[in-house]
Amino acid sequence: MCEQLAGPELSRISLPLNRGCVLDYPGAGVGVVGRRRAMYINCHTSNPTSPALTFGNPSVKKIEPKLIRECAARLRRTRIALGFNTQSALCEKIGIRPYLYSPFERAKRRVSLGVALKIRDKLGIPLDWTYCGDDSRLPAALSKELEQRK
Repeated sequence: MCEQLAGPELSRISLPLNRGCVLDYPGAGVGVVGRRRAMYINCHTSNPTSPALTFGNPSVKKIEPKLIRECAARLRRTRIALGFNTQSALCEKIGIRPYLYSPFERAKRRVSLGVALKIRDKLGIPLDWTYCGDDSRLPAALSKELEQRK
């Protein structure tokens, strides 16, 4: 594949570096091409087989779906315990659009750090509660309300 793309006379080929794209190939690296970061493949390696492009970051651990569902349930319970009957009302309070928040409560995506920080700053909900379920630093009134709603 490398010879087909670059020809044997070139020492490497460059590809745009997309977020989450990892090049799993001996002789691969990341360099700067002009102002843009790029992945490159060293075409003259001892292994003539084609490079294996993999997407995703293998060094980042996948979050289990069960943990995402638990976090989503905590978000929903917390929203209701705080007196926000709709996601839109909560989103207005913390300053985000409802379409960004909705996937978090439906467990379609894990809660982004940016949104978790907005919830912490505007409503006083600690990150330990949002991500891990540790209720030791929750405000007392909210902790009591969540216990009653279990």
